[in-house]
Amino acid sequence: YAYVVAAFQALPPSDYVPGPEEPEQATPSPVYIPYVPEPVHPEYIPPKDDVFPAEEQP
Repeated sequence: YAYVVAAFQALPPSDYVPGPEEPEQATPSPVYIPYVPEPVHPEYIPPKDDVFPAEEQP
């Protein structure tokens, strides 16, 4: 089994420079996404009780 795993691992290029394992701090997101406490258009989404399969339509 060990030789099969080793066969699929390619050697890194000769000019490869390994980076740090984990960055010290994640870069901040450039896009601000505001928190929305409730749906903007709830009238477009029927409640679970109002959704019927085609054979159960009144």
